[in-house]
Amino acid sequence: MQRWSPSSPNTWANGPNMAQGRAGHHYNQVTLNDGRVLLTGGIYVPSLLGATNAAPISGAEYYNPTANSWTTANMPTVRALHSATKLPDGRVVVCGGAQGTLQAPTSIANVELFSPASNSWSVLPNLVAPRGGHSAELLPDGTVVLFGGQDLVSTTATVETLRF
Repeated sequence: MQRWSPSSPNTWANGPNMAQGRAGHHYNQVTLNDGRVLLTGGIYVPSLLGATNAAPISGAEYYNPTANSWTTANMPTVRALHSATKLPDGRVVVCGGAQGTLQAPTSIANVELFSPASNSWSVLPNLVAPRGGHSAELLPDGTVVLFGGQDLVSTTATVETLRF
């Protein structure tokens, strides 16, 4: 990890490694209200030669810039290609995604909620339909809207909402 050093302008410094290697996690990073950065899921690629068999992980961890450290807070569900949305109260909802391998992904409908106060996950009711690779947006009233993505067999044109 490279870390920008505000005390030394125009410099980067090495930071600590995450506990688990992962790729594709940059799609699902969320800055928490206290300044920590939560990274959820992604894909573990043990070698480039076997990349087509790489699989999603349940790994989640947050970076504390003040302590310059990572802390593990794994999700209950293995997933990649999901959405992670910070709610107005600071909790983070993680929706859908994919399991399987890069060569044969399977969309999922699982929904989980991260509470920064306790650094813990809660399992919520599933989405109406599985979806991965979708977009999520938070509306001013706290509603999370999920757009498109892939369902179990093809691209989906549906929209789903979750109210908190």
